[in-house]
Amino acid sequence: MIENHIRILAEAYDAGAEEEYQRLAESGRKLLEFERVCDAVESRIKADDVIVDIGSGPGRYAEYFLDKGYRLGCVDLSARSLKLFSDRISDRHNEKLIFNKVSCATQLHWIDDDTADALLLMGPMYHLTTSEKRLKVLRQCQRILKPDGHLFVMYMSPHPVFSTEPWLQNNMLQHPNGIVTYTSFKERIVPQFRCTAVQASEEAAPYFESTQRVEIFDSETNNANDSAPQYLMIYKNSKRFNQTS
Repeated sequence: MIENHIRILAEAYDAGAEEEYQRLAESGRKLLEFERVCDAVESRIKADDVIVDIGSGPGRYAEYFLDKGYRLGCVDLSARSLKLFSDRISDRHNEKLIFNKVSCATQLHWIDDDTADALLLMGPMYHLTTSEKRLKVLRQCQRILKPDGHLFVMYMSPHPVFSTEPWLQNNMLQHPNGIVTYTSFKERIVPQFRCTAVQASEEAAPYFESTQRVEIFDSETNNANDSAPQYLMIYKNSKRFNQTS
């Protein structure tokens, strides 16, 4: 049975599929986010590497990397988002697109071990509000990644919103490894997990070596009133040293 929060997220992203595709191009600030993520990924992969984009949405990152010649697989909760992606790329990348499948980030058992050189989690960690679920995803990512492969995870920061947005303080739950806030998206209330880079690294430590935190918005571009400041964590697969499953 599909969990209720997963169903709500799938419905919300189905309803907002077109909007989500435009999000990373709607302003110079969002384009900066896109460019910094792409630069971070490309600096750690080589020609013909395999990328798996988990939570790919309508495929803006996926399309970019396919156009660059990488082999790629897409996973997302939103069937409509994946359909928009496949319709947009048409037959251009049949030989490079490995799969384009509706699934949840916590249900990746169908992907073979040692499949990917790079894994993208550009959104799923926002919505995994328990450590148990996040650790399940991290275990699966370690299994899917090749030795020394890289995992790229976008997180929401708890700062500076709690000092500037009193309503968030009234709508958050304290968690040992971060906090959960709530937002309205396409007329649905969805949770957003937020944590510091230290908390993220500690949680991933059994499976990954933290190699870098990439600030998506630096002091010159960050808006102190933005309720969802983000940062990218880059992890290196440590499975050759740690066989935790």
